[in-house]
Amino acid sequence: MLVLAAVVLALAGTAAAAVRTAGPARADSWVTPNPSIAANEYNDQWVFWQGTNGGLWEAYKAGSSTSWQGPTYISKMGTLGSTPSVAVIGINGTVPYVTWTGEDGKLWLAYDSSGGWVGPCDLGMGPLALGQRPSIMSDQSGDLTIGWQGENNALWYANSTTANPTCSGWSGPHSLGDGPLGSVPSLYGPAGGQYLSAAWTGNGAQDLWYTTAGGLYNLDCGPLGSPPALTGYFYPSHYMAFWAGQNQQLWFTEIDNNGMYPVSTCSPGTVGGTGPTSLKVGPLETAPSVGWNGNDTPSGQTWFVVWQGADNGLWELTLTYEGTYFDASVREVPGMGPL
Repeated sequence: MLVLAAVVLALAGTAAAAVRTAGPARADSWVTPNPSIAANEYNDQWVFWQGTNGGLWEAYKAGSSTSWQGPTYISKMGTLGSTPSVAVIGINGTVPYVTWTGEDGKLWLAYDSSGGWVGPCDLGMGPLALGQRPSIMSDQSGDLTIGWQGENNALWYANSTTANPTCSGWSGPHSLGDGPLGSVPSLYGPAGGQYLSAAWTGNGAQDLWYTTAGGLYNLDCGPLGSPPALTGYFYPSHYMAFWAGQNQQLWFTEIDNNGMYPVSTCSPGTVGGTGPTSLKVGPLETAPSVGWNGNDTPSGQTWFVVWQGADNGLWELTLTYEGTYFDASVREVPGMGPL
């Protein structure tokens, strides 16, 4: 397992326009991911969130641009029953797919095609735990899988039966039998349900729990302060997980799924088992979301982590692997608040 090198932080916070004064934290905000981000290998970024009006909002940044587009209100989606989750088709994809729990407790979907937004689409799944955000992920072939915390606190999923899916052609709901979940799950890995990887916060000790084709594992790291955000890494069968600690700062760990049993840098007694790593960034008002550019070479690997700040603005940390160490910068995206 790779020993995580020193993290260099270059703070570049900017004041966002039109953000309201932060009030007391809502009880549910601490454990709910909002906003959600997806990225491709060109470093294009799509961010979606549930706005203060209950609707779906978007911000977009082209990889070569120095500025963001938005915020854009997608009014045709109506009032969401939960915060949204986003994925883009393929590692170099350009079509964002957004999912959320409806006010009816069912699973809803929308996507932005070349002709404009399609949806909202009732996928006919459910019931989901009311108000709990589902998680969506894609693979390079254009397949999608959506996972969620069911009313029985188990892990459930639905998967597309065709590449580049529309509002039809979905299989599910299926239960993996894993649980009980102590938080909403985060998905990453090959699509197709039973082959996916997922992570969540456990009950009780609030450790990092992880499921894959080989079984269900407690990866320690606790106590977590929020659900984890699971994403890829540049070594085969390796993953990264980010979360808000109980000190409201951003933490992460590497997960090595190459052996018989997955281990993380939090696991005592393992090579590289140095414990969870704090990025010393915060405070986070919501659980984080992460997008990964998935480049083929280790140098230039970039993770984009977003969250709602204490000022209700959109904050982002960019974490880049430079070959021997991680370089990070954090800033508030101007003009996107209040979320």
